Amino acid sequence: MKTVKVENILLPKDGVDFEKWAVVACDQFTSQPEYWEKLAAYVGNAPSTLNLIFPEVYLSDNRENRIKKINENMYKYLDENVFKEIKDSFVLVERDTPYEKGRLGLMMAVDLEEYDYTPFAPVAIRATEGTVLERIPPRVEIRRHAPLELPHIMLLIDDREHTVIEPLYENREKLELLYDTNLNMNGGHVRGWRVPDTAAVLDSLRRAGLSLIVDCDDFNCDEALLQTAYNLPVGTVKVLSGKEHKALEPAVAWLPESEGNMLHLGSFASFVGGLEAAAGAAEGEHRSSMVLSASVLISCILAMIMALAGGLAGLPLPALALYQVAWAVLAMIFPLIQRY
Repeated sequence: MKTVKVENILLPKDGVDFEKWAVVACDQFTSQPEYWEKLAAYVGNAPSTLNLIFPEVYLSDNRENRIKKINENMYKYLDENVFKEIKDSFVLVERDTPYEKGRLGLMMAVDLEEYDYTPFAPVAIRATEGTVLERIPPRVEIRRHAPLELPHIMLLIDDREHTVIEPLYENREKLELLYDTNLNMNGGHVRGWRVPDTAAVLDSLRRAGLSLIVDCDDFNCDEALLQTAYNLPVGTVKVLSGKEHKALEPAVAWLPESEGNMLHLGSFASFVGGLEAAAGAAEGEHRSSMVLSASVLISCILAMIMALAGGLAGLPLPALALYQVAWAVLAMIFPLIQRY
């Protein structure tokens, strides 16, 4: 899966106070400097992510020196071996707040090339709220010399059948517990379990939606056009560039099909047409079955009527005509419905 990445995760080593380590996101309490002052007093000199983020309440307060100090703290924590590395894993998270219990999530890395904050952007990850553009430069400046990344992004997935996160939570007793701590400033409680079987999670994410890889020579052909023209969900189409096509060529001869992810080497129209034909075939079969069942039921009713009337000879002429018309209609509808 291109959008989701499997990366290494850094967590504080045993002995670090997790309640002082974890703090609220930098874009919260932007009009309450007293919150951040109280938090700083609570943390003191203990290792804390408070020293690694730029609270937006201070954006207009000596920005250059604050960014320099953040970068220095990052290198300091690395030099002092504050972290332990969790390799090639996701983290299953359970968060309790003062208002809600048992909020579940899955910590993972995503490809930011698949994200765009502009409205209606044809990408896999889109923003759910507006972006304050003037807050972007300081974040970019922090990352210019930063050896660490502390994202606080929450992504929403359309998983109405609960196939991705909930099965992991049901089997959490089999997973390694990484942390279990209260959160400061009345933030609630949080637990995290290591998910080493990332392949199974990626497979469940793949099954949550259809992904189409398209190879097209027409430079006017892009994801947005194909999604609109064929009424496909946003983020489910990937048009290969020339460079991507060449990189893919050695693999297409043996690449196996997988559930929810298909590689189609013909034209996109023929592929989507094939999907539509298959859907039409299934619908045609369903309708034909219904008509056939109806015809059998009508036959039974007519047989009872004729038995009571003494056979066809005992039926009046209008009833006999209706009998013939009914069978003629059924005889024509059945093959017409099967034309898909």
